[in-house]
Amino acid sequence: MTILETSQQLWHHFEKTDFLCLPDDRNKIILISENEEKDLLLIRLAIKQFEESKILSYGGKSNDEKHEYWFLNKSLSAFEQNITLSAITTDALAKTINKVCEKMKTDKDLCDAKNITEKDIQNLIVVCNSLMESTIEEKE
Repeated sequence: MTILETSQQLWHHFEKTDFLCLPDDRNKIILISENEEKDLLLIRLAIKQFEESKILSYGGKSNDEKHEYWFLNKSLSAFEQNITLSAITTDALAKTINKVCEKMKTDKDLCDAKNITEKDIQNLIVVCNSLMESTIEEKE
């Protein structure tokens, strides 16, 4: 398992709860374990990235020093990210969404390549999920 994969699992963990306790929650992050020590190192590396991004704060150790705690600074849904997109990317994104709108005979969700919004990204996610579902159904 990579640090990125571990980070994704950690993110999923924090979608359900606002704290992490190690070693207790290790199996909630890494479902299939081959090496507990390696798992804990991967989780700690992912935690470090979350701390650097100000997503988590270290809460300390339990009184018996067998457990360590980390807490969300705020709900994951409250975190925002800023991204920079090139004109080539925004144009491709707008063309993709607009072709879907054309096929669906709607102009409600048309995308402006000069002004990409979160709604446009969400629409692209919906399109991708629909394609994945139809591909899976075709294979079955």
